[in-house]
Amino acid sequence: MTSTFARTNPIRAATVVPVLWDTKTNTIVNNESHEILRFLENAFDPLLSDEYRARNYYLDHLRDKIDEVCDWMQRDLNTGVYKAGFCSKPGGVR
Repeated sequence: MTSTFARTNPIRAATVVPVLWDTKTNTIVNNESHEILRFLENAFDPLLSDEYRARNYYLDHLRDKIDEVCDWMQRDLNTGVYKAGFCSKPGGVR
């Protein structure tokens, strides 16, 4: 995975997951999990049969809760880990 990131940005080849990779352009399309989940919900609908296109994994009645959890994870977990990587002393991240 590190070599994959290095191909798209040789200056800063930090490895993060998940990642949505474009095999035609050999580049990262997105590496933000919530955006990828939203995108994949219907991005391939034109390629699917009606049976599979009708499936819904981002359920209407749960969207607010899903978004709330994803926002919390991004703000408090993902960003916190990222900030900790730049911390120069213990207890420096608030």
